Amino acid sequence: MKVKLVSFDAAHTLIDVNWHPGGFAVLNAQEAGLDLDPVPAAELYDRLLRSRWLHFRELNLTRDEALTDDFWNELTSDWLGQLGLSDIDAVALSERGRQRMYGPDSPCFRLYDDTLAGLDAVAALGLPMVVLSNWDISLHRTVRSLGIEGRFLKVFASLEHGVEKPETELFRVVEQATGYAPEEILHVGDHPLDDLQGALGAGWHAALLDRGTELASRPRIPSLRHVPEAIAWIG
Repeated sequence: MKVKLVSFDAAHTLIDVNWHPGGFAVLNAQEAGLDLDPVPAAELYDRLLRSRWLHFRELNLTRDEALTDDFWNELTSDWLGQLGLSDIDAVALSERGRQRMYGPDSPCFRLYDDTLAGLDAVAALGLPMVVLSNWDISLHRTVRSLGIEGRFLKVFASLEHGVEKPETELFRVVEQATGYAPEEILHVGDHPLDDLQGALGAGWHAALLDRGTELASRPRIPSLRHVPEAIAWIG
C-alpha cells in the first residue's frame, strides 16, 4: 500500500536542539545581570529539575501550557532562593528565558539546513505530514516559533500522551487522531530504536535519517531531501 501520511521526529531530525536546562538557566540569569557562579548554579538547577520531573510529566497530561509555565516559574523561584537571590522576580526571569528560548535568535532551537527543503519535497507530492516526537508540551511552542506549524496536520508530543517512542501505543495515538492505517504511514527520524524500530514495530514504514552518510540505502537516508526517495522504496 502506498504512503498516505508522512510523520517526522522533531529533535535532531527537523530541529537542531541545544538545550541544557541548568546551563540555559544560568545563561538567562547572567544575561539579566545576575552575578552567580555558573557551574554550581547549573548543577543546582538540574538537581531541582530532576527531583520534580515526575510532577512535570503529570502536568503535561493536562496539555495546559499555562500550568507548565507555572512549573518553570516555581522552579526558578526555588532556585533563586537557594542561591540567595530570593529578591529577584522569578516570574519575570522565567518569562525572559521563554522569550529568549523561543525567539528569532534562540540559542536552543533551529531548523536544519535541509528541513524546509525536505518538507517542501513531501508537500509537492501532495502528502499530509505530522510531527511525532519524544518531547514535552513545549514542542508546540517550539514548532510555532520556528514557523513550521502550518505545515502539519497535527503535532504529537509524547509527554502529553504519557507514553514515548518506541512504545507502539504512541504510534497508535497518531493513527487514531489522523484516521490513517499503519501501512499507510512513513515515519522519518534519526534514532535507530525510537524512530526506526519503534515505527516498524507498530507496523509503519520507516526511514532512518543519518546525516553522516552520503548515499541513500534503505532504510537510511542522508538528508531530509531524500524523503521522496524513501517514499518511492515503498512503492
